Amino acid sequence: MLCFGIVGCGNSKKSKDERDLDYFVEKFQAEYEVNDIDKPQYQLIKAIDGVMFYVDNHVVKIYQFDSKDDMKIAIDGGMVENGLFTAESSNDDLEEFFTNIK
Repeated sequence: MLCFGIVGCGNSKKSKDERDLDYFVEKFQAEYEVNDIDKPQYQLIKAIDGVMFYVDNHVVKIYQFDSKDDMKIAIDGGMVENGLFTAESSNDDLEEFFTNIK
């Protein structure tokens, strides 16, 4: 019974997003020509990491967070979300592509 309790607790805490920033970059690279990959400032919005790149001269910035609570500043600022990630772009189609990544 103790073993069952430990397994049960482990499963109930599994709320993390298993994806990472590289996963999202790879998805964009599969559909678009991605240029100038860099790191944006991400600490000010409570993100734990971020990536920035260009698609056809449109900037795309993706940020990774530890929790939904930490995402509040980014969401309130108009960024779109996908799991524990947010994104902003100068192109609405690129933001929509981001939100549809599974």
